[in-house]
Amino acid sequence: MKKTKIKNIFYRLPVFILITAVLIIMQASFFAGCHAVPKYTYEEYRKIKAFNENKQTLEITDSQESLDDLELFYRDLEHYNTFISEFSAIYNKYSGLLFPLIDSFDAEQEDMDLKKQHASSMMDNYSQWLGEIKEMDVPGIVSSYHGFFKDYLEIEILFYENFLTGDALLSGKYQADANEMYDAVKYELESIESQLNQRAAELGIDQVFN
Repeated sequence: MKKTKIKNIFYRLPVFILITAVLIIMQASFFAGCHAVPKYTYEEYRKIKAFNENKQTLEITDSQESLDDLELFYRDLEHYNTFISEFSAIYNKYSGLLFPLIDSFDAEQEDMDLKKQHASSMMDNYSQWLGEIKEMDVPGIVSSYHGFFKDYLEIEILFYENFLTGDALLSGKYQADANEMYDAVKYELESIESQLNQRAAELGIDQVFN
């Protein structure tokens, strides 16, 4: 179905309901857990990550050779905590801004122009959020997590762009892409924490994550 055809029937009820339903599903997925189109599926990401992890174990830098395992562990843990502290502050800032906009968007069922204004405001907030995420200092231990979350935000922006143009097909595509990237984001964070716990166990110290 051509994009121009969708635009011509944008104000008809079936398309309005379809776009709204897709948006509500995507919003529920995002705010229940916690990131341009993803280059890989979730399963491909798992395979690539496993390969990269095996490769990285063989690439020990000169600076790492001068540190023992315990020092490396605490260095990585400090880098992780510093990043997560800044990341969480940014996350809380923008989720706080978006909640009332989402409520207003979902509540509006009659005035399409007003609903589009809410969508435009949300897209602007996601764009600003993405800008701040891009400016963060990113240590190696969280580089993949940071990258996937950027991709996730980019997909959110693409979703709202296509809502505003009335392209229901692309909106559905980006909803699926967002779900896939959201899974990758969750898996990456769990993987980082699991690796740190495993290293702690090997060093004979307490687990850092429950």
